[in-house]
Amino acid sequence: MSRLCKRSSPSISEAWRTVHVYQTLSNPKIVHILKLLSEVCVDGKMEDVVIDSPLTVERIMPQGWVANWSLADGSKGMGLEELSRIDMSDPVTAVAVESRSRNALVRTSGNRTILTRSLSSSASNSAWTVKRKKLLTYSLLPISQMLAEREVWDEAAIRERSEVLLKLALRLWPRS
Repeated sequence: MSRLCKRSSPSISEAWRTVHVYQTLSNPKIVHILKLLSEVCVDGKMEDVVIDSPLTVERIMPQGWVANWSLADGSKGMGLEELSRIDMSDPVTAVAVESRSRNALVRTSGNRTILTRSLSSSASNSAWTVKRKKLLTYSLLPISQMLAEREVWDEAAIRERSEVLLKLALRLWPRS
């Protein structure tokens, strides 16, 4: 977890909320961390679940979110390519600002879970209503099951999940 903060030395909390997770950690390390965080969620009332199949990291809101995930006001967002073509001397539109913000959040830890490869493939770029149903139906991991409570997956949900995962991480790896 300390590598997550190494680049610019922000606090662990700030890094957890804002750092592009793949810039600092590899996929196997992210899977390992999310598995450990999922295990922290298990209490005495739950069955022990042993996952023998390989897991992969899934972006809850995909990088290519524009096709299936409208912005808060219902408008269509702008993808990275479209945003890169904006002339910076032109006035920036609200859609461009919201799209940039969303693109940054999509890359953070709050927008990640772990799934089997087959579930990840079947759900990957789906709209939230489809992905949520698949998570409820097929994933037994607490870290993915907790997502089912969300009717909407948006920037606020990603920020809230970042906080939940951070609290789990600090329980697992207390800071002195």
